[in-house]
Amino acid sequence: MSMTVTALASTSDVSKALGRDLTGDEQNRAQHVLDLLSEKFRTEASQTFSVETYTHRLKADGGLIRFPRTPLVDVISVVSDDTEALTWTVEGNAIRVPVLGSDGFATVTYKAGYEQVPDVVRLQIADEAQKIISINPKAREGYTQTTEVTGPLTDGGTFGTWAVGGQAMLSPDSIALARRFRPRKAGRIWVMTP
Repeated sequence: MSMTVTALASTSDVSKALGRDLTGDEQNRAQHVLDLLSEKFRTEASQTFSVETYTHRLKADGGLIRFPRTPLVDVISVVSDDTEALTWTVEGNAIRVPVLGSDGFATVTYKAGYEQVPDVVRLQIADEAQKIISINPKAREGYTQTTEVTGPLTDGGTFGTWAVGGQAMLSPDSIALARRFRPRKAGRIWVMTP
């Protein structure tokens, strides 16, 4: 099974984050890193960052139905449990279906998502990629520290654990940002029968 990955940022975004043009080797590495980071970010966000069509059975609250997937792009249909087409109006990322009140359900088919990747996501992914591309070659090879001696001078240092091995990992900042894009969780619905 072949899967095409759409990166959430471009190599030119990485070049801007780096402050210079990418070399040929960096260009290839950057695309690989962008693909990995993008898929990890999507997984953490539970979001595709594209417009998709969803069908959900949702409960009204005072005639208002809120969607678990946003931003709302278009509402295709709103149907009662009796398969009757319902009248509705859009209110932000929700719809008002007056006939439902506070205890009705409707099956709603709608389009939601991002028509383009939000700038904050694109810039964050590019920044993560430039950090990974800039990792010291010794750290990428697995070294945890380095020492260089030139005559009487000694220069040394240790590498951060995130840098060792040069892995494409999301930073805590990126994880926190991704979680802000997670779909809204629906509240619990209790159905009681006599």
